Amino acid sequence: MQWSHGFFSLLGIEPDSMKPSSDALSKMVHPDDRPPAEAVGRTLHEGLPAEWEFRIIRPNGRIRWISTRSELLMDSDGHPVRSIGVSFDVTKRHEVLQSLDMASGQNEALIKAAHGIVWFADRNGHITRLLRSDDTASDWSPSRQSDSWIDLVHPDEKSSFEGVWRQAALSRTSYRLEHRIRQRDSSYRWARTMIVPVSSRRGEPLELIGLSNDIENEK
Repeated sequence: MQWSHGFFSLLGIEPDSMKPSSDALSKMVHPDDRPPAEAVGRTLHEGLPAEWEFRIIRPNGRIRWISTRSELLMDSDGHPVRSIGVSFDVTKRHEVLQSLDMASGQNEALIKAAHGIVWFADRNGHITRLLRSDDTASDWSPSRQSDSWIDLVHPDEKSSFEGVWRQAALSRTSYRLEHRIRQRDSSYRWARTMIVPVSSRRGEPLELIGLSNDIENEK
């Protein structure tokens, strides 16, 4: 086995400070990420390209994510001759994915804590996504996500709601209002809705996020 100076650097050790070997590399791989023997066997016996992402524990104790892609070279008789591979440090990507997982979990927790419905809509008012904290919070149907939010509002309140919607879409100001919302059985229930605009770094409006809570009993 031969390692490039770059691979030594990925492992966090000085070039040529140790003899490259499968055992030496295996000892640095995180115990939870070591491939099963059958996976290695398939690569050797079937000549299949291998892609593997794993964590290594450097001598200083730091953990890094490594992505390795290898190819098995065969002779004219189909016998393995050698394996070549390239490795990349993908720690940053895994950190981003971990942050996204955490953000997703936090969003779900916030939605549950809100005891209502969180919806996302474009600037024209068309619902793109709808999430509810539980099945009893409301009878609004996820199947209506393609509808305009205005179409679900009671006819008597459409005009005022539409004006607030336009203001929220064009500004960075949050709005709160109370209105009646149509249910699946065509009845209406009172809800309190907070509309928050989301903008890009340059201030361009991207979407609207709303939180709606059922206040029928309060009314």
